[in-house]
Amino acid sequence: MVLPVTERGVEFVARNRKTISEFVAVPPLADFELVMMAQDKWSFHCFATQNGFPVPASVLVGKAGETSVASLDLDSVEYPALLKPTLLDGGFGIVKVGEPSDLAYKWNDERIVKGYQYILQSYLPGTVACLA
Repeated sequence: MVLPVTERGVEFVARNRKTISEFVAVPPLADFELVMMAQDKWSFHCFATQNGFPVPASVLVGKAGETSVASLDLDSVEYPALLKPTLLDGGFGIVKVGEPSDLAYKWNDERIVKGYQYILQSYLPGTVACLA
């Protein structure tokens, strides 16, 4: 039996389920397209919203280094908020924004990864456990 335990492992097994299952047992996994959609924070937010799941208010900001936050309609987001890259994981590239007046300054923070698409999302207090 193969048990994928990382995002990359789940992606690989979901993409190659048919071939892998000829040699070993494969546990139930989402379809490859659904796995890929869930890895993109904006796509996942849209899916959750369309299907009635509760999600924090979020706005698609655009690509870091190419988008001006001054022209965006950000009224639906409550502060504090997080600027989050849509395709990075492990907390990389995330910057907390305390209030709307901080947004333009934070958009140029050194932790913002240029060239990545970002969302601005209302902050929900809690913790993330990272296993290293």
